[in-house]
Amino acid sequence: MHGVDAAEEVSGAEVSGADAGPRSGKVQLDDALLTRLGLGDLPTVDKLELLKRSYAELERRVGESLVRGMTTAQLDEFEAYYEKRDDEGAFRWLQTNVPGYRQVVQDQFATIQSELRDAAPLLRREILDAP
Repeated sequence: MHGVDAAEEVSGAEVSGADAGPRSGKVQLDDALLTRLGLGDLPTVDKLELLKRSYAELERRVGESLVRGMTTAQLDEFEAYYEKRDDEGAFRWLQTNVPGYRQVVQDQFATIQSELRDAAPLLRREILDAP
């Protein structure tokens, strides 16, 4: 699975759903997103951790949503790509077999953004006021 490399600078760290992981149209989990959500002034290490956790949560939610609409045979086919760590194959399979895939990703991404925006004041206090 793809994710944010902790060694990257936040300005260069991004998780693009169009190119990795949940794979949808232009989902960007990056420093610019955190800035838009009121979290741009967090320390780099905390922003990287927040990006990683947000990405993992997006993958989890999208996966749970997609599984609910799959037959057992479809789930077996998709899991074969996952077990081989064939992200490209899995993405192609989803595009072919789950027409609403991109919308599921967009909907879940919007929910996560809203949750982060709502939690931003608390997150900022917890991180910036920590000893």
